[in-house]
Amino acid sequence: MGDLFAQPALATVKNVAHQYHVVSDQHDLQALVDRLSASKLFCFDTETTGLDVFGDRLVGLSFAVEPHEAWYIPCDRTNIEAVLTTLKPLFENAEIAKVGQNIKFDLMVLRRLGITIRGRMYDTMILHYLLDPESRHNMNALAEKYLNYKPIEIETLIGKGSKQLTMDLVNVERVKEYAAEDADVTLQLKQALYPMIEQIGLQHLYFEIEEPMIAVLADIKEGGADVVEYHRQVGRAAAASQFNALFCYGDDARYIAEEARANAALDVHYFPTKAELIDALRAYIREQDLLLFKGSHSMELEDVVDKLFGTWYHEEFERYDFKTREFKTKDLAFRLYTDHAVVTKKLTTVADVEIPACVEELPVTGIERSVFSGSKYTESVTFPDTLTNIRYCAFYKTSKLENVKTPPSLRIIDNSAFSTCANLRTVEIAEGCTHLGYRAFGNCKALEKITIPATVRQIGGECFLNCEKLTIHGKAGSYAQQYARGHGIPFCAE
Repeated sequence: MGDLFAQPALATVKNVAHQYHVVSDQHDLQALVDRLSASKLFCFDTETTGLDVFGDRLVGLSFAVEPHEAWYIPCDRTNIEAVLTTLKPLFENAEIAKVGQNIKFDLMVLRRLGITIRGRMYDTMILHYLLDPESRHNMNALAEKYLNYKPIEIETLIGKGSKQLTMDLVNVERVKEYAAEDADVTLQLKQALYPMIEQIGLQHLYFEIEEPMIAVLADIKEGGADVVEYHRQVGRAAAASQFNALFCYGDDARYIAEEARANAALDVHYFPTKAELIDALRAYIREQDLLLFKGSHSMELEDVVDKLFGTWYHEEFERYDFKTREFKTKDLAFRLYTDHAVVTKKLTTVADVEIPACVEELPVTGIERSVFSGSKYTESVTFPDTLTNIRYCAFYKTSKLENVKTPPSLRIIDNSAFSTCANLRTVEIAEGCTHLGYRAFGNCKALEKITIPATVRQIGGECFLNCEKLTIHGKAGSYAQQYARGHGIPFCAE
């Protein structure tokens, strides 16, 4: 009898026909540049010795223009000057579009080496964020979801932990397969994702707001935390957009408003406080309006959306907040923002964890990614009534956790938040939660009962993957009942 929960086999570099080339001399490099220059678009990726764009070295670059064929150019002290000189006109040709995954990193690496990327930029991470903001956006996850393909894991090249190597110490042939695959897969993802963007009419949003911000955010990271200039650049980007109205709040947002008012056609509103913003939006927006919320993590825009629409969202990308600081108690570490705090790390092996409602007079609203991940000691967690979100993999593989009860304040349980908790048996989610993420409780094979309130209106794919003992409890006619029926999970009406 077949396994009902067996996953379809994913293709890999070992069983998909491909041509990945090493560019080893100037003749081959010029031939590649000629081919890329004749294309309207190419995909590229940089390989470095680490993630520090200011201190780590460039190891190589990979390129692709058609699926299943890619090139890798290894770089070292003997050839890097010639390689960069040859590639510079290609990258700075504004007539050729560039594709990348988290292209801001590559932009910063090349800018440090004297190359400015020009032309239209397609970032597959951002494209997917626009399509599905609640899911994971890393390349490997996207490849599995949209290409049915499992890319090479970087750990197979450089290892893990204290014995981890840097990429320049790995054999060039092995790096070639990994790096060229990155460019190849990213190109295929662009071909899969961008038509979806066009289908739902988000291409203008991408090119008018998201793409211009790539260079702005790169400038911020290179130039340091200049809060005034950062907000002025955001204002200039808004002024150049085709938005009808701009609403902003907070002390530093006045710089955004000042710059945005240069566009006389843009209706600009500035408010010192979040409460004033919410009141103004309630009076202004109409049912057919399309709204885009952008801001630093300190602004808690999730709370604005919750108060306006009774729903919840969160953003997974880097957050820019110029007023953060760290704080520790005996058991936990926190990051403190302007008006709230989040748990960032578990510091002790205590079995029964109680998360405080406030630290330094700030409400504790979130548990960040992987805080309790892999814990062999945590047996129970008491959540405060200020908690609004439990992030990605927060309790992944917390092996001794048996029961979870969330507070009414909680809105979102993120992707894989409680995945693979081997002994988790019961979960009681309080009224108020709206979203359970992708594989939020996946592979919790001992899970027998979960109570899902009627307020939950979205349950991510494979939320209860391999939970073969599970019965979902909830109200008759609720979304939870529909989900249970559609996924063959027993349901008990309460």
